[in-house]
Amino acid sequence: MLYKLTYPDGTTRKGEDNETQWGRGVKHTAKGKSCWPRRTMCTDQVIHAYRSPEIAVFANEFHAEIGNPLCWSAKGRVLVEDGLKVGCRTLTTLETVPLPVLTREHGVRIALRTVTEEKLGSSTLPGGWAWLAGRYPENVIMAAALEARDGRGFAGRLTARIKQVIRETGNPYAGTIKPDMVFIDEVKDVPDSLWKKMGGE
Repeated sequence: MLYKLTYPDGTTRKGEDNETQWGRGVKHTAKGKSCWPRRTMCTDQVIHAYRSPEIAVFANEFHAEIGNPLCWSAKGRVLVEDGLKVGCRTLTTLETVPLPVLTREHGVRIALRTVTEEKLGSSTLPGGWAWLAGRYPENVIMAAALEARDGRGFAGRLTARIKQVIRETGNPYAGTIKPDMVFIDEVKDVPDSLWKKMGGE
């Protein structure tokens, strides 16, 4: 199973000429010319997704930076990956799934564990990896993914680390907005007393 992040309205690349609408059972194929076996990430040859919701929410901070994203379970054949993202020629989104809530503190904990567990060397960076992990955890994770060079293996290890940090901190999963949910401002004929309890003005 793969996972795709979209804006709350189900779109990606909002406002750009390649803006794409996703939803339940929606399938898209990359528009770029197929160059098998040399497909590369971050081109129009592939559609991006993630191996887990945990990686999706962590990587969102330095990939698409989508505010209040929806996470969709998805299916597609992985052709290329870099340890964080995967690339598919065709991807189909299925259902929305919950996303974990990750804070800056979680990011630092995840990065520090990655430094230790991936046995990253500290001689190549001023102050070492631990210093960097405490200030720029996203940079540590990206560097570790590149250094690992075994995309799927790293994705599995990173997902396990994120889940472990969430368990240790008791961090709940956030709900997702489903396309068929009813919003408060759409509800009619609600008694005033109940309306106020629901947050109505």
